[in-house]
Amino acid sequence: MSLVILLVMSGSLGALPSDLVMPDLTGLSLDSTRAQLASLLDYTEPDSCPIIVLPDSFYTDSIPEGLVAWQEPLPDSVISDTTKVRLAAPLTIELPDVRGMKFMEAMALIESLGLEFYPARQIENEEYPVGTIAKTVPEPGSLVKREDLIAIVTSLGVFTPTPTKTSTGVEIHLYEHPEFKISSVSVVSEDSTGFELAFKLQIRNPYKHPMTTEKFKFELQVNRARLLKDISSDASIKIPVKGVAYGKVMVPVSYADIPPSIAEFLLSEAEYRLVGTFAITVESGFSRRAFDVKRKFDLFASNPAIRKNLDGIASSLQ
Repeated sequence: MSLVILLVMSGSLGALPSDLVMPDLTGLSLDSTRAQLASLLDYTEPDSCPIIVLPDSFYTDSIPEGLVAWQEPLPDSVISDTTKVRLAAPLTIELPDVRGMKFMEAMALIESLGLEFYPARQIENEEYPVGTIAKTVPEPGSLVKREDLIAIVTSLGVFTPTPTKTSTGVEIHLYEHPEFKISSVSVVSEDSTGFELAFKLQIRNPYKHPMTTEKFKFELQVNRARLLKDISSDASIKIPVKGVAYGKVMVPVSYADIPPSIAEFLLSEAEYRLVGTFAITVESGFSRRAFDVKRKFDLFASNPAIRKNLDGIASSLQ
Protein backbone atom coordinates (compact mmCIF):
# COMPACT_ATOMS: atom_id res chain seq x y z
CA MET A 1 0.00 0.00 0.00
CA SER A 2 2.79 2.43 0.89
CA LEU A 3 4.41 1.88 -2.53
CA VAL A 4 1.17 2.75 -4.37
CA ILE A 5 0.75 5.93 -2.32
CA LEU A 6 4.34 6.97 -3.12
CA LEU A 7 3.77 6.58 -6.87
CA VAL A 8 0.56 8.59 -6.79
CA MET A 9 2.15 11.35 -4.75
CA SER A 10 5.08 11.60 -7.18
CA GLY A 11 2.69 12.04 -10.06
CA SER A 12 3.42 8.71 -11.77
CA LEU A 13 0.46 6.88 -13.24
CA GLY A 14 2.27 3.61 -13.94
CA ALA A 15 1.19 1.94 -17.20
CA LEU A 16 -0.76 4.30 -19.44
CA PRO A 17 -3.98 3.26 -21.20
CA SER A 18 -3.22 2.08 -24.76
CA ASP A 19 -6.04 4.19 -26.23
CA LEU A 20 -4.57 7.53 -25.13
CA VAL A 21 -3.50 9.51 -28.20
CA MET A 22 -0.87 12.24 -28.17
CA PRO A 23 -2.40 15.69 -28.89
CA ASP A 24 -0.84 18.19 -31.27
CA LEU A 25 1.08 20.66 -29.10
CA THR A 26 2.35 22.83 -31.95
CA GLY A 27 1.96 26.54 -31.25
CA LEU A 28 1.20 26.12 -27.54
CA SER A 29 3.07 27.82 -24.73
CA LEU A 30 4.77 25.65 -22.11
CA ASP A 31 2.06 26.48 -19.58
CA SER A 32 -0.69 25.48 -22.04
CA THR A 33 1.24 22.32 -22.94
CA ARG A 34 1.52 21.29 -19.28
CA ALA A 35 -2.15 22.05 -18.65
CA GLN A 36 -3.33 20.01 -21.65
CA LEU A 37 -1.16 16.99 -20.80
CA ALA A 38 -2.02 17.19 -17.10
CA SER A 39 -5.72 17.09 -17.96
CA LEU A 40 -5.20 14.15 -20.32
CA LEU A 41 -3.07 12.17 -17.86
CA ASP A 42 -5.08 13.10 -14.73
CA TYR A 43 -2.26 15.04 -13.07
CA THR A 44 -3.56 17.28 -10.29
CA GLU A 45 -0.64 19.71 -10.68
CA PRO A 46 0.37 20.76 -14.24
CA ASP A 47 3.91 21.54 -13.06
CA SER A 48 4.43 17.88 -12.15
CA CYS A 49 3.65 16.77 -15.69
CA PRO A 50 6.85 15.13 -17.11
CA ILE A 51 7.88 17.44 -19.94
CA ILE A 52 11.48 17.74 -21.12
CA VAL A 53 12.36 20.95 -22.96
CA LEU A 54 15.32 20.14 -25.21
CA PRO A 55 18.03 22.86 -25.29
CA ASP A 56 18.30 23.14 -29.09
CA SER A 57 15.68 25.41 -30.61
CA PHE A 58 13.55 24.52 -33.63
CA TYR A 59 14.17 27.18 -36.28
CA THR A 60 11.02 28.31 -38.07
CA ASP A 61 9.37 31.52 -39.22
CA SER A 62 5.84 30.06 -39.07
CA ILE A 63 5.54 29.70 -35.27
CA PRO A 64 6.11 32.56 -32.79
CA GLU A 65 9.30 32.38 -30.74
CA GLY A 66 9.06 30.44 -27.48
CA LEU A 67 6.08 28.28 -28.46
CA VAL A 68 6.22 24.52 -29.05
CA ALA A 69 7.42 23.71 -32.57
CA TRP A 70 8.46 20.05 -32.25
CA GLN A 71 7.33 17.23 -30.04
CA GLU A 72 7.99 13.60 -29.25
CA PRO A 73 5.82 11.51 -29.34
CA LEU A 74 4.34 12.90 -32.54
CA PRO A 75 0.67 14.01 -32.71
CA ASP A 76 -1.86 11.15 -32.99
CA SER A 77 0.68 8.54 -31.88
CA VAL A 78 0.50 6.50 -28.67
CA ILE A 79 1.10 8.77 -25.70
CA SER A 80 4.19 8.30 -23.56
CA ASP A 81 4.86 8.92 -19.88
CA THR A 82 7.42 11.59 -20.87
CA THR A 83 7.01 14.26 -23.54
CA LYS A 84 9.94 16.01 -25.21
CA VAL A 85 9.49 19.40 -26.88
CA ARG A 86 11.64 21.94 -28.71
CA LEU A 87 10.65 25.60 -28.68
CA ALA A 88 10.50 27.81 -31.76
CA ALA A 89 13.19 30.33 -32.60
CA PRO A 90 13.19 32.55 -35.71
CA LEU A 91 14.65 30.91 -38.82
CA THR A 92 15.28 34.32 -40.39
CA ILE A 93 17.36 36.72 -38.31
CA GLU A 94 19.24 39.97 -38.71
CA LEU A 95 23.00 39.53 -39.12
CA PRO A 96 24.71 41.27 -36.19
CA ASP A 97 27.48 43.81 -36.70
CA VAL A 98 30.73 42.07 -35.74
CA ARG A 99 33.02 44.70 -37.27
CA GLY A 100 35.76 45.67 -34.85
CA MET A 101 35.43 42.41 -32.89
CA LYS A 102 38.32 40.00 -32.54
CA PHE A 103 38.18 37.02 -34.86
CA MET A 104 37.44 34.38 -32.19
CA GLU A 105 34.75 36.56 -30.54
CA ALA A 106 33.03 37.15 -33.88
CA MET A 107 33.24 33.45 -34.75
CA ALA A 108 31.67 32.45 -31.42
CA LEU A 109 28.80 34.94 -31.83
CA ILE A 110 28.06 33.88 -35.42
CA GLU A 111 28.11 30.17 -34.54
CA SER A 112 25.89 30.75 -31.47
CA LEU A 113 23.21 32.05 -33.84
CA GLY A 114 23.24 28.85 -35.89
CA LEU A 115 25.13 30.45 -38.78
CA GLU A 116 28.18 29.11 -40.62
CA PHE A 117 31.24 31.22 -41.39
CA TYR A 118 34.48 31.11 -43.30
CA PRO A 119 37.48 33.49 -43.28
CA ALA A 120 37.37 34.95 -46.78
CA ARG A 121 40.46 37.16 -46.89
CA GLN A 122 42.46 39.93 -45.21
CA ILE A 123 42.47 43.57 -46.30
CA GLU A 124 44.26 46.77 -45.34
CA ASN A 125 41.87 48.95 -43.37
CA GLU A 126 42.32 52.21 -41.47
CA GLU A 127 39.12 51.97 -39.44
CA TYR A 128 39.55 48.60 -37.71
CA PRO A 129 42.65 47.36 -35.83
CA VAL A 130 44.78 44.49 -37.07
CA GLY A 131 43.16 41.07 -36.49
CA THR A 132 39.63 42.41 -36.02
CA ILE A 133 36.72 42.04 -38.40
CA ALA A 134 36.61 44.70 -41.11
CA LYS A 135 33.71 43.40 -43.21
CA THR A 136 31.15 40.62 -43.55
CA VAL A 137 29.28 39.30 -46.57
CA PRO A 138 26.30 39.75 -46.33
CA GLU A 139 26.57 43.15 -44.66
CA PRO A 140 25.53 43.74 -41.02
CA GLY A 141 21.77 44.11 -40.68
CA SER A 142 21.02 41.84 -43.63
CA LEU A 143 18.34 39.19 -43.17
CA VAL A 144 19.88 35.70 -43.14
CA LYS A 145 18.64 32.20 -42.39
CA ARG A 146 20.15 29.85 -39.85
CA GLU A 147 22.99 27.77 -41.38
CA ASP A 148 23.64 30.47 -44.01
CA LEU A 149 27.33 30.92 -44.81
CA ILE A 150 28.83 34.25 -43.67
CA ALA A 151 32.13 35.42 -45.17
CA ILE A 152 34.43 37.20 -42.71
CA VAL A 153 37.09 39.68 -43.85
CA THR A 154 39.75 40.57 -41.28
CA SER A 155 41.75 43.79 -41.06
CA LEU A 156 45.47 44.09 -41.69
CA GLY A 157 45.39 47.64 -40.39
CA VAL A 158 47.44 50.19 -42.29
CA PHE A 159 50.46 48.45 -43.67
CA THR A 160 53.88 50.06 -43.26
CA PRO A 161 56.61 47.76 -44.54
CA THR A 162 59.34 47.67 -41.91
CA PRO A 163 62.09 45.06 -42.16
CA THR A 164 62.68 42.73 -39.23
CA LYS A 165 66.27 42.27 -38.02
CA THR A 166 67.31 38.78 -36.97
CA SER A 167 69.84 38.09 -34.23
CA THR A 168 72.52 37.97 -36.93
CA GLY A 169 71.62 41.47 -38.13
CA VAL A 170 69.95 40.34 -41.37
CA GLU A 171 66.95 42.42 -42.45
CA ILE A 172 63.95 40.31 -43.51
CA HIS A 173 60.68 41.66 -44.86
CA LEU A 174 58.25 39.33 -43.11
CA TYR A 175 55.30 41.05 -44.77
CA GLU A 176 56.04 38.97 -47.87
CA HIS A 177 53.81 35.92 -47.84
CA PRO A 178 54.85 32.36 -48.70
CA GLU A 179 52.68 30.90 -51.45
CA PHE A 180 50.70 27.74 -50.60
CA LYS A 181 49.06 25.27 -52.97
CA ILE A 182 47.52 21.82 -52.54
CA SER A 183 49.54 19.59 -54.84
CA SER A 184 47.59 16.37 -54.19
CA VAL A 185 45.47 14.49 -51.67
CA SER A 186 45.57 10.76 -51.04
CA VAL A 187 44.04 8.17 -48.72
CA VAL A 188 46.93 6.67 -46.75
CA SER A 189 44.96 4.33 -44.47
CA GLU A 190 41.41 3.20 -43.77
CA ASP A 191 39.44 0.89 -41.47
CA SER A 192 35.87 0.43 -40.28
CA THR A 193 35.98 3.63 -38.18
CA GLY A 194 37.33 6.06 -40.79
CA PHE A 195 40.31 6.97 -42.94
CA GLU A 196 43.37 9.23 -42.99
CA LEU A 197 44.08 11.78 -45.70
CA ALA A 198 47.51 13.12 -46.67
CA PHE A 199 47.46 16.65 -48.10
CA LYS A 200 50.64 17.31 -50.07
CA LEU A 201 51.36 21.05 -49.90
CA GLN A 202 53.55 23.04 -52.28
CA ILE A 203 55.11 26.06 -50.54
CA ARG A 204 57.09 28.80 -52.27
CA ASN A 205 59.67 30.80 -50.29
CA PRO A 206 59.69 34.55 -51.19
CA TYR A 207 62.71 35.36 -49.03
CA LYS A 208 66.42 35.61 -49.76
CA HIS A 209 67.03 33.24 -46.87
CA PRO A 210 65.98 29.63 -46.18
CA MET A 211 62.77 29.26 -44.21
CA THR A 212 60.92 26.58 -42.27
CA THR A 213 57.14 26.21 -41.95
CA GLU A 214 55.80 24.15 -39.04
CA LYS A 215 53.24 23.90 -36.21
CA PHE A 216 50.23 23.93 -38.53
CA LYS A 217 46.78 24.50 -36.97
CA PHE A 218 43.83 24.44 -39.32
CA GLU A 219 40.35 23.24 -40.22
CA LEU A 220 39.17 21.15 -43.17
CA GLN A 221 36.22 22.37 -45.23
CA VAL A 222 34.44 20.48 -48.02
CA ASN A 223 32.47 22.67 -50.45
CA ARG A 224 32.78 25.48 -47.87
CA ALA A 225 31.15 23.38 -45.13
CA ARG A 226 33.35 22.65 -42.13
CA LEU A 227 34.14 18.96 -41.70
CA LEU A 228 36.85 19.12 -39.01
CA LYS A 229 38.32 21.89 -36.88
CA ASP A 230 41.25 22.27 -34.47
CA ILE A 231 43.52 20.01 -36.53
CA SER A 232 47.21 20.12 -35.58
CA SER A 233 50.16 18.86 -37.60
CA ASP A 234 53.77 18.46 -36.53
CA ALA A 235 54.97 18.66 -40.15
CA SER A 236 58.16 20.73 -40.55
CA ILE A 237 58.91 21.80 -44.13
CA LYS A 238 62.27 23.41 -44.99
CA ILE A 239 62.31 25.58 -48.11
CA PRO A 240 65.44 26.88 -49.82
CA VAL A 241 66.14 30.50 -50.82
CA LYS A 242 63.52 31.71 -53.33
CA GLY A 243 62.67 28.04 -53.81
CA VAL A 244 59.83 25.56 -53.59
CA ALA A 245 59.41 22.55 -51.31
CA TYR A 246 56.73 19.96 -50.67
CA GLY A 247 55.44 18.53 -47.41
CA LYS A 248 52.49 16.57 -46.11
CA VAL A 249 49.95 17.31 -43.39
CA MET A 250 47.93 14.33 -42.19
CA VAL A 251 44.20 14.58 -41.46
CA PRO A 252 42.45 11.62 -39.74
CA VAL A 253 38.71 11.51 -40.48
CA SER A 254 36.25 9.47 -38.41
CA TYR A 255 32.97 8.35 -39.98
CA ALA A 256 31.28 9.45 -36.74
CA ASP A 257 32.33 13.06 -37.47
CA ILE A 258 30.93 13.21 -41.03
CA PRO A 259 27.45 14.81 -41.31
CA PRO A 260 25.14 13.32 -43.99
CA SER A 261 25.31 16.48 -46.13
CA ILE A 262 29.13 16.37 -46.27
CA ALA A 263 29.12 12.60 -46.89
CA GLU A 264 27.09 13.35 -50.00
CA PHE A 265 29.73 15.91 -51.10
CA LEU A 266 32.52 13.37 -50.61
CA LEU A 267 30.89 10.87 -52.98
CA SER A 268 31.74 13.04 -56.01
CA GLU A 269 34.19 15.77 -56.97
CA ALA A 270 34.36 18.30 -54.15
CA GLU A 271 36.42 21.33 -53.14
CA TYR A 272 38.75 20.55 -50.23
CA ARG A 273 39.96 23.58 -48.32
CA LEU A 274 42.50 23.96 -45.52
CA VAL A 275 42.24 27.21 -43.53
CA GLY A 276 44.45 28.01 -40.58
CA THR A 277 47.82 29.24 -39.37
CA PHE A 278 51.42 28.06 -39.32
CA ALA A 279 54.71 29.09 -37.72
CA ILE A 280 57.43 30.46 -39.98
CA THR A 281 61.13 30.72 -39.13
CA VAL A 282 63.51 32.71 -41.34
CA GLU A 283 67.05 33.01 -40.00
CA SER A 284 66.27 33.87 -36.37
CA GLY A 285 63.06 35.69 -37.25
CA PHE A 286 59.85 34.00 -36.10
CA SER A 287 56.24 34.76 -36.96
CA ARG A 288 52.85 33.09 -37.17
CA ARG A 289 50.91 33.42 -40.44
CA ALA A 290 47.56 32.50 -41.92
CA PHE A 291 47.14 30.21 -44.89
CA ASP A 292 44.13 29.29 -47.03
CA VAL A 293 44.37 26.71 -49.82
CA LYS A 294 41.77 24.80 -51.79
CA ARG A 295 41.48 22.42 -54.72
CA LYS A 296 38.90 20.05 -56.20
CA PHE A 297 39.32 16.27 -56.07
CA ASP A 298 37.22 13.14 -56.51
CA LEU A 299 39.02 11.19 -53.80
CA PHE A 300 36.92 8.09 -53.37
CA ALA A 301 35.83 7.21 -56.91
CA SER A 302 37.93 4.03 -56.87
CA ASN A 303 37.57 3.12 -53.20
CA PRO A 304 34.46 0.92 -52.77
CA ALA A 305 34.95 0.39 -49.02
CA ILE A 306 34.93 4.09 -48.18
CA ARG A 307 32.17 4.81 -50.70
CA LYS A 308 29.97 2.17 -49.03
CA ASN A 309 30.39 3.83 -45.62
CA LEU A 310 29.78 7.31 -47.05
CA ASP A 311 26.67 6.04 -48.88
CA GLY A 312 25.34 4.76 -45.56
CA ILE A 313 25.87 8.13 -43.88
CA ALA A 314 24.44 10.13 -46.80
CA SER A 315 21.33 7.89 -47.02
CA SER A 316 20.03 9.33 -43.74
CA LEU A 317 19.23 12.54 -45.66
CA GLN A 318 16.56 10.73 -47.66
